[in-house]
Amino acid sequence: MLTRRQAKLFGAPKRDRASLSVVCGVRENAPKIINRRALIGGSTVIAVGIGGAQLLQVGSGMLSQKKTVVPQVVEPTESEAPGSKILDAIQHFVAGGVAGSLGATAVYPIDLVKTRMQNERTSADSEPRFKNGWECFLGVLREEGPLALYQGLVPQVVGVWPEKAVKLAANDFARSIFMNPSGVVPLPLQILSGGFGGMCQIVFTNPLEIVKVRLQVVEAARDGKPPSPIEVVKNLGLEGLYKGWTVCAARDVPFSMIYFPTFALLKGLLSTPGATDLSPTTLFLAGLLAGVPAAYLVTPMDVIKTRVQVEPRKGEEAYAGPIDCLQKILANEGPGALFKGGFQRVLRSAPQFGVTLLVYELINRSL
Repeated sequence: MLTRRQAKLFGAPKRDRASLSVVCGVRENAPKIINRRALIGGSTVIAVGIGGAQLLQVGSGMLSQKKTVVPQVVEPTESEAPGSKILDAIQHFVAGGVAGSLGATAVYPIDLVKTRMQNERTSADSEPRFKNGWECFLGVLREEGPLALYQGLVPQVVGVWPEKAVKLAANDFARSIFMNPSGVVPLPLQILSGGFGGMCQIVFTNPLEIVKVRLQVVEAARDGKPPSPIEVVKNLGLEGLYKGWTVCAARDVPFSMIYFPTFALLKGLLSTPGATDLSPTTLFLAGLLAGVPAAYLVTPMDVIKTRVQVEPRKGEEAYAGPIDCLQKILANEGPGALFKGGFQRVLRSAPQFGVTLLVYELINRSL
């Protein structure tokens, strides 16, 4: 029984304070159970349990809840469980890997054309071998066959799993840290998050890129049978796999700093008011459009990276490093050469990231 003073604190009507009863429903293995006893005659009952104390009123034999005095203890949800962060990280890795593989395979022939155009060295008084990407594409088909368009695909698909997974997961991780209480990430921190994702991927990107481009530039008619990816790795060694990593970072970090904030902005602009989830078409369109400025603006770094990482042919001078490469391109070919393959880079990167971000978000929704 409670005293009249205690009953007053619980808010019981004055007429019922004399007949106030307390029923405890605490059980060791059933923390949510609250026992209630209905007292006939309009009595007020307080039901007490681990879930909280509730003030109840009985009228005509029917028990109705009048007021909650002590808030219920809310148990941790599944997403707040200790292992949920690890599961989330695995989920992002799988989603990023699958998405990256599908995106890279879909546009790989365009990537091969881009690489061959970027690697072609010309001078002020010489004509380029291919005037445009379409001419290069047809030349590969005619001289080497359709399978040559997928030369170097294996290391691309294998390497894109950790590369894209780390990139996307690192960006999401940084955004979750920088997100304010209202769920918004300020633009400067979106740019920083994208740069963080781009930097984290370099450890996987550079080995993938150097093996891929060395396979892509091999032409059977000029260079003989292309080596296998394993042979390329053996010839390079561990140190060689990271040749040109600084210029690779100079390409990928700015790309991500441009891409992810633009993608987030476009998702907001293209979304339907009141919609909780964006449609697949909207996700793909946002990913595709975000890739246009990001891909084109970093083309000079991509050209330098390709030239530095590719093994020079007979009669071609090797570059001492990225700075030496830049100086020689400007001196021998002019500034326009820094944007070789820029159009093909947009054609490749924009739809690739459109597919990648679409698949990534859809997989995250389903898991």
